Amino acid sequence: MEASYYTAPSGHSSIAAMRSIAWSPDGRLLVSCGPDHTAQVWDAASGSNLFTYRGHRQDVTAVAWSPDGQRIASASTDKTVQVWQVGTGATLLTYQGHTDLVSLIAWSPDGSCIASGGFDCAVRIWDSHTGETLRTYRGQGLACSFISALAWSPSGKRIVSGAGDERLHVWDIFTGETLRTYYHFTDWVRQVAWSPDGTRIASASDETVHLWDPATGAHLFIYRGHASGADHQAPSRVNALAWSPDGTRLVSASDATALVWSASTGETLSIHRCSGVVSALAWSPDGMQIAAGGEQKTLELWRPRSAGG
Repeated sequence: MEASYYTAPSGHSSIAAMRSIAWSPDGRLLVSCGPDHTAQVWDAASGSNLFTYRGHRQDVTAVAWSPDGQRIASASTDKTVQVWQVGTGATLLTYQGHTDLVSLIAWSPDGSCIASGGFDCAVRIWDSHTGETLRTYRGQGLACSFISALAWSPSGKRIVSGAGDERLHVWDIFTGETLRTYYHFTDWVRQVAWSPDGTRIASASDETVHLWDPATGAHLFIYRGHASGADHQAPSRVNALAWSPDGTRLVSASDATALVWSASTGETLSIHRCSGVVSALAWSPDGMQIAAGGEQKTLELWRPRSAGG
């Protein structure tokens, strides 16, 4: 069992669970969001709340930091994505291209574009400075219930997205062509993350995490640590996952249990018990810390064991 580095009281209201968290590229700050209509910026060293962004009229569902560290994007059930300045909180842009609530966002690796998706069953790529819609992907077809998973490849050329069903689609951002469809799930996909080197995708569905090759669609292995009782709890669905920056490990969470495991063998390396159900995980840029947020209404940080134990 790993001890927490710290647990900071949430700056969100007492009714608000954290829905999404993200590290700044320099690892000094974190941003979180929740159903209290706010996004919160935190000091990673002390856990102190530094700033509250109140630009949205409804629940804030996702937050993401720009690669240059100067801007934050936040998505909301008010059908917008807002881009705002980190230092001042000034709203720089409000994107209104969606026709229903927005639940997921991802910056392109060069920071020039943002991909967003939600309950209008479309992934939209748009210019992060002007708000111009550059492409709309509807390759999920009639099977789409909502966009349930979204990640941009490290190369910046591909996006993987899920549509509230048992499939994931890898597609070309320039042409919109679907390049690969991965089918091996038994439930809808809740989380997806591209490995730092771009050679693997991790995706969470039911109590498992699948690792697979986005170039070929080849299935690599299924991590069953949550389903097999490695955490000594009843099996429950995986709500969050994140890669370590060096691509050697992943962390995934079901209920209040976070498991760190090997990306090459699937071996469970360590177990961390959080103070409540986890809905968001983020690995620090230097690989030294993991941040978790969720129904416990706190921001919890801990130091995972190294890949070598």
